[in-house]
Amino acid sequence: MAHILIVYGTTDGHTAKVADTIAATLRQVGQNVTLHRGDALPPGLDAAAFDAIIVGASVHYGKYQSYIGKFIAKNLNALKQKPSAFFAVSGASSSGAQGRQEACTFSDPFLDGLGWRPARVEQIAGAFPFTRYGWWKRMMMRYIVRRAGGEAHTRKDYAYTDWERVTRFAHEFSSELARIT
Repeated sequence: MAHILIVYGTTDGHTAKVADTIAATLRQVGQNVTLHRGDALPPGLDAAAFDAIIVGASVHYGKYQSYIGKFIAKNLNALKQKPSAFFAVSGASSSGAQGRQEACTFSDPFLDGLGWRPARVEQIAGAFPFTRYGWWKRMMMRYIVRRAGGEAHTRKDYAYTDWERVTRFAHEFSSELARIT
């Protein structure tokens, strides 16, 4: 059993649900998991003390949460030395394989700019909770979704996450850990 650290960034809460699902799946297969939101890390958290690390973030207006970039930069040595993975949650990933490929146009430069190339990068479809957005964000997100050819009724929330894909990612990460540890 490995001790796995999961650190995630979320803006509207959906990435937290994805991180919770990954953590729960890893626990079900016997892994010891510590889960933290990246902007609420406990003082003195030592990423190097864990056997493996998973980092996740969501894309908003083409960028990930800055505190996730800071976490990666601060813990780069541990991330490079330990089994690690990155999961990216975005609306772009909602349109299948083509969307996941498009989502890489955000994650690849982000990770390359930080000098981290994890063995596994998973693109996960996100959500558009239009009813929780303020007016300005609702209009911006509606424009983005419609431009991509999606449905965007602003009085409705949309969730595109393939939860089986999320649990498969967690199972595969756990299996890979078992092979290398």
